Amino acid sequence: MFGLLFCIVAFVFILIIIGKTLIYGDPVSGWPSTICIVLFVSGIQLFCLGIMGEYIAKEYMEVKHRPIYILKETEKDNKE
Repeated sequence: MFGLLFCIVAFVFILIIIGKTLIYGDPVSGWPSTICIVLFVSGIQLFCLGIMGEYIAKEYMEVKHRPIYILKETEKDNKE
């Protein structure tokens, strides 16, 4: 979720920078564009890391070989 949030924030900042340049003719220095790029790339990295974390968590649960559910009693217990 943080990855998507970072990408959205970077996209909004990029739109603001483009808008300032087109409307006001304000030449933007290198700092805001660099920050936007860093935020965007960081967002992509966090998003990919989240996907990998979900995959590893599912694999970990599968490797433990635990049953999906545990029965309190079985038919065998009822016959005795």
